[in-house]
Amino acid sequence: MAAGASGASAASDLEMSCPIESLPSDTSRGIDSETQKTSRKRNTATGTAISGDFIRVSAGESAEFHFHRTDRLKSWAKRVTSNKFTTQAMAGVILFDAYCNCGDIDARALGNKAPEVYQVGAAVCLVLYTLEASLVLFGQGLQVLHDRVFLIDLCVIICGYVEMILDALSSEAIVASFGILRLLRLAR
Repeated sequence: MAAGASGASAASDLEMSCPIESLPSDTSRGIDSETQKTSRKRNTATGTAISGDFIRVSAGESAEFHFHRTDRLKSWAKRVTSNKFTTQAMAGVILFDAYCNCGDIDARALGNKAPEVYQVGAAVCLVLYTLEASLVLFGQGLQVLHDRVFLIDLCVIICGYVEMILDALSSEAIVASFGILRLLRLAR
């Protein structure tokens, strides 16, 4: 009881020292000293209670993010191009392309016509390189043009298409005079 009386006297001291005259007391708010004492014990015994007013989603709304179709496609392109399986598959494509180029170069060095398998294989590899570069460019945007490795890949792809165009448009005599095509092939 003494603690309740001292609590009540502390509240009356607060009311007298407070310049606001309409400060409600605990009894005018409907809280008696026993309830106040038990609630203090509960708060100090269990620690600090955290409460908040959270934003709630109504039943009709969805909590998922709604991306545009292009955002989903960009996300998919990033996932595909950064996937370990894709990286390993492209390493296999590079090895197969090197094999096709070596076979083609050896056949031409011997003066024979290169088998169609090598030319078709190299063309398929070039298409796969182009597809990968397109996905990287679409997924990461124009900022990927600052990456030197991507620029080297882009140059290799351009060299491959230049070689294909020159092979298709020119005869064997003109192609033989272009020593630069051999360098383009090696660069690719």
